[in-house]
Amino acid sequence: MKNIFLTLTTLLSFTCLTQNEAYYISSQNGNLLFATTFNSVTQFQHAYHFKDSVFKTPLNSILLPQIDFNLVHERHIPKVDTIITFIQPYKIWGGGGHDYTHLDSIQFNSHWYKMYSHSDDDGFIGGMPNRVNQSIYVDSLGTIYNSTNYTDIDEKLLLCHSDSVKQQLLVKVYEYLSETNLWFKWSKMTDFTQQYKFKTCVKKMKNDWLKSRRDIVVSSIKSTKKDNTIQYDVTIKNVSKTNYKLPNYYDIAPAKAIIQGNDTLYTWDLIKTHSGRHFSSNTPDVYLKPGDVFSFSQVLTTNTGSSTIADYKGFQIYSQLSFFNWLFADKIEHDGEVYEVFKFRELYFE
Repeated sequence: MKNIFLTLTTLLSFTCLTQNEAYYISSQNGNLLFATTFNSVTQFQHAYHFKDSVFKTPLNSILLPQIDFNLVHERHIPKVDTIITFIQPYKIWGGGGHDYTHLDSIQFNSHWYKMYSHSDDDGFIGGMPNRVNQSIYVDSLGTIYNSTNYTDIDEKLLLCHSDSVKQQLLVKVYEYLSETNLWFKWSKMTDFTQQYKFKTCVKKMKNDWLKSRRDIVVSSIKSTKKDNTIQYDVTIKNVSKTNYKLPNYYDIAPAKAIIQGNDTLYTWDLIKTHSGRHFSSNTPDVYLKPGDVFSFSQVLTTNTGSSTIADYKGFQIYSQLSFFNWLFADKIEHDGEVYEVFKFRELYFE
């Protein structure tokens, strides 16, 4: 009997745990976050970063900020339309703040679930950024949206839940928000939540992200030395069936520099750098249909100040385009054609 009790306790604990696991999409600290929720406290355990490759890192249990909703009574009321607002006094620098919670409700499977939309603004102007926080909390689901701009814009959105019923509720919530709320592109979240399920989320999103990894390639590189410079000519080619546009405000650079040190050569990985004399800014819009090619030309120095570069290798397109930007960006129309933005940094050879 004792063993049966322990087994049941273990199963109940495991069930409780799995019912409180979820994945969030994030604009900071990783792109796909694994979260666990206990007693309305959400902790992010690890993150998946989507870049030239996909890799996993721990997050040391980062907490999702909590909003106090005790101002609102606990009884479910169908289609609540209540706004609780507190106007903060003007700050010393002349700004004004606010703090309000909008209470609404949504019906799913014959039950009503309260939904709180919260926004607060410290009203501070001058010196530091004006701090604005926004969040949406739904009964049973917890926080489905959280945004802050204190040091940088950081947005998190609930993508999928381990509980299939809660997953269906989440789809219903995003459908409702797409009709009633202007904070975000909720219709895309509706699509994503239906597309990505908890058990297969990481694998499917990884496959979807990397499937276009080799769509644009390097078809040729010509490196010509002259005095203390290297003329570096690179031609890229769209080898896919998709129309691509290169990101806005991108830099180009070789992927590696071969450094001459005494009697040995060693490699400097330029993919791990973000600035320097090997980067050149490029602003022209480049549109590549299937089979199209485009050429870049740089004059690069062989002098780093402390060592000599013997040669350069490879090619990269560096921009501020992130997984989050790419995920929610609309496709681009140009001359009657639809284009996707190419999202990878280092280009492979054809």
